[in-house]
Amino acid sequence: MKKLLPILLITLLALLISCDNDKKVSPAKEKAIKTKTNIEHQKTSHKEWYNFQEGLEIAKQENKHIVIDFYADWCKWCKVMDEKTFSVPEVENYLFENFVPIRVNTELNDEITFKGKTLSLRQLSGAFGVKGLPSLAFLTPEQEMITLIPGYIEKDQFMKILEYINKKCYTKQIPFETFLEDDNCK
Repeated sequence: MKKLLPILLITLLALLISCDNDKKVSPAKEKAIKTKTNIEHQKTSHKEWYNFQEGLEIAKQENKHIVIDFYADWCKWCKVMDEKTFSVPEVENYLFENFVPIRVNTELNDEITFKGKTLSLRQLSGAFGVKGLPSLAFLTPEQEMITLIPGYIEKDQFMKILEYINKKCYTKQIPFETFLEDDNCK
């Protein structure tokens, strides 16, 4: 035991120094960490979500509605939604075939341009009215806001929301509840 004590103390000291150094992250290391966490968040899905700028361009080119998933790496319900909603094959296929899915990590200060303004991703979240996570923003192909839905959404409900927006029922002044009753947009 006496021989192990110095080794344990050295290990503990090394860990403390390592933790202290982690607080002083270089910009390059910070970018690598951000990239890694974004990739980890996207791994729960089989298909890769777009970043904000790229997604807007693709939506414009393909004339598709946009779904923006506002999330943070620490958000438990964001992870549950990844696992139990977005990763369900039926949901994932419908989402990627009919929409341009974009992910925005609300914790990052990366700058983007939206409607002629340069904003950090945190500022963008505020501009969309995000007050809690997860939150999903639905936009037209012209980048006009349709709605923002906060909180966890189960797969069946999410599919109905996607169908409602994809069929453009919102343009026909059909309430979502009416759409749920007859599953039609007349």
